[in-house]
Amino acid sequence: MGVKIVSLPSGKTLFELNSDKLLHPASNVKLLTTASALHYLGSNFEIRTEFSMDGNKNLYIKSYGNSLLRTEHFTEIAQHIVQKKYHTLNDIIADVSYFDDTYWGKGWMWDDEPDKTAMYISPLSLNGNTVAVYVTPSSVGKNPMVEIAPNTHFIALQNTAITSRIASLPKFEVTRKWKERENTII
Repeated sequence: MGVKIVSLPSGKTLFELNSDKLLHPASNVKLLTTASALHYLGSNFEIRTEFSMDGNKNLYIKSYGNSLLRTEHFTEIAQHIVQKKYHTLNDIIADVSYFDDTYWGKGWMWDDEPDKTAMYISPLSLNGNTVAVYVTPSSVGKNPMVEIAPNTHFIALQNTAITSRIASLPKFEVTRKWKERENTII
């Protein structure tokens, strides 16, 4: 942990402990972030997500940092567009140009990435930039059944687990090929 307490009137440091160390911010930093956002952006500020179509029946999505978008939102909007106007969609194209190309925050470590709480910084995040993995045991000696949600062809599955009755064997782990920069869940 690290702390530094400074007198605002005098600028004098009253107390400090490990104040020069790089540390991961504690979860209470969100309180300061929220207070700053309310102060500078105002309580009526809304993060936009824009949807548009082109003449080739392609749906374009441009988001400006909404981290609460879910698959269901896109499904509802796409169904509405198909029903009301176009009847079919060719492609859904995501525009992530609103932010720069820095995907990690300052001080984040390269090996933070496989953790589900270390999502990339992106103006277009869907489902918290995570995929749910469901593993169901099968017959002893066989691979368990593995499913992902949302179901997508963008992610490959590599299932090397084996169902066993022996409790002393190591538990299985779900991860992905993050060092290789692949969308393969192992």
